[in-house]
Amino acid sequence: MSTKGTKLTREEFKQKQEIEAARKAGTVPAEVDFVTGKEINPHIPQYILQAPCTLFILLFYFYFLFYFILIILFKKFSIKK
Repeated sequence: MSTKGTKLTREEFKQKQEIEAARKAGTVPAEVDFVTGKEINPHIPQYILQAPCTLFILLFYFYFLFYFILIILFKKFSIKK
């Protein structure tokens, strides 16, 4: 892979495309997910590899849920003059 970040050289891009085509054809073994250890479906690997961490999404959701509940309670029980 390239050390420039996400940008690939022509040769690296061509090699990556050939490997993906071979995986779809079944001549090269499928990629293995490093978290679960299961094989990744060669027809949709980009969705699995780019998926964000589920724990992060849950923490984000509960943080804002808690935040909005506090706002609602504050508005409901605040002293009105």
